Amino acid sequence: AIVGNMCGERLTACRMAPPSHNLKTEIATVLRHEIMQANANRDFLRVFIARALVDPDLAATLKAHYKDNRMPQLVKRLKHFQADGTLDPAVDLETLAATITTFAFGLGFMQQVVLSEDPIYLEGIIDSIAETVVKGTATPGTST
Repeated sequence: AIVGNMCGERLTACRMAPPSHNLKTEIATVLRHEIMQANANRDFLRVFIARALVDPDLAATLKAHYKDNRMPQLVKRLKHFQADGTLDPAVDLETLAATITTFAFGLGFMQQVVLSEDPIYLEGIIDSIAETVVKGTATPGTST
């Protein structure tokens, strides 16, 4: 119920960022969007994450939400980049989506909400992550 309420009542929770036509922009946009959501829902997230740490049922529900909803949405978006040759066909899209969402959580919740990191600093990290991921997942022989 809490996860459902988060998706139904929070400002932008559970909505994905608009799609991009460039992989680097796509990754950066997803990260920025998740950071924006974490900031908009910062008080709720502080309580929610603290509770999920001590409540295995809530943690399992959160895990299912990501595995059954968020991850498949991101994988679907990444398939476009694999189909157009930007992403190496050998890249496991579920693993890549998990990597991006892990970075998003780390930046949005830990760096921004918990550590109150400077937004300009976070922008630099976002750009670096997007560039590094693009280079590391590019189809061999293509320029990034």
